[in-house]
Amino acid sequence: MKFTLIILCLIIGSFSQDLYFVSDPEALCLDGSRGSYYFAEGYGSGSQNFIFHFTGGSWIQGLNEQQLLNSAYKSSKYNEPKITYNGFFSRSQSLNPDFYNWNIININYCDGTGHQGYKKDAALYNGKKLYFRGDKIVKSIIIEFYERMSKGGTVIVSGCSAGGLAAYYWVEYFRDILPLNVQVLGVPDSGIFIDMKSIDGTELPKLSLIEMQKLVNQEASNPNAECVQSNPNELWKCFYAQYLLRYVNVPIFIVNSLYDTASIKDLLQISCVARNSLSGCSQKERKYIEELHSSIQTVISGRRSIFRDTGSFAPACLEHCFLQTTYYQSTSWQVPGKSGFTIQKSLRQWLSQFNVGNLDNHIDSVDWPSNEACSNA
Repeated sequence: MKFTLIILCLIIGSFSQDLYFVSDPEALCLDGSRGSYYFAEGYGSGSQNFIFHFTGGSWIQGLNEQQLLNSAYKSSKYNEPKITYNGFFSRSQSLNPDFYNWNIININYCDGTGHQGYKKDAALYNGKKLYFRGDKIVKSIIIEFYERMSKGGTVIVSGCSAGGLAAYYWVEYFRDILPLNVQVLGVPDSGIFIDMKSIDGTELPKLSLIEMQKLVNQEASNPNAECVQSNPNELWKCFYAQYLLRYVNVPIFIVNSLYDTASIKDLLQISCVARNSLSGCSQKERKYIEELHSSIQTVISGRRSIFRDTGSFAPACLEHCFLQTTYYQSTSWQVPGKSGFTIQKSLRQWLSQFNVGNLDNHIDSVDWPSNEACSNA
């Protein structure tokens, strides 16, 4: 019995990612703690391949600098020493045969401005110093792994929610700095946030974004240089995938619900969703939600029409973030419904076919709740 327990502990431990702090003393979280990431070492056939993943979280919000600073608190002080994920981070070969032995770098989100931005001098608020160093944190981690990533394997830039948006604007930077013999791909998860008004007619997320840029993007711009150069008077557009995607010249596989629950709650300011169902929503709420649905669908289809190497998994079901969960392999999540194409199978197909341009795009053509397996109708 003791022998069995020891073996079991070793197996579980081998599946986890370990916490590391960045070596750059200037790469600080909002509270001044050192930026951090979780890392799992690749081996065997995956030893030269990397998944560089941005974690999600909230942005600072406000209509002026004081309101922005009042909402600013994130830290690396409370991260667990080890963490375990499911989905395409799983270290189980049977569950995750495509990526089980890759190097996994999971950047913790502690800057409050979307894994980007830089302000050399600390901002003072209520007697406390606040550091805006997202750009510094990301680049310091890239530097730490640059030599290993440059050896000719594959680098997938991914992320969830705010981290999914970060993947959209950082992936081109990876392509620019890494040697051409390195294959750079993007797999952003739930990073499409639509430029549209809330149900009450306000635009707090966009107005907050514009104010945030005044605070943290004077010394370091959005990482997608082409987008910045093309929109000098509307730099906020580089934080919306619907505008940013035309400047991403890297093959990407988009994972995004057409009924993204974070967008419904935080962007549209609609709170009628219960247990991932719209059955409790009013006619007015449903109208706004369907507008969101159509807009996300248009963004993904529009990208595909310009960049033929684009892949996607976009279900007509309510959820936010998929890749690090058991949804990744689940047969309840298929597009189209009952097609057999789970997220895992759709991504695997794209990885083998994107460079020949003959792709199936898995975008649901139905409305909620017609994809019955995942609709929770």
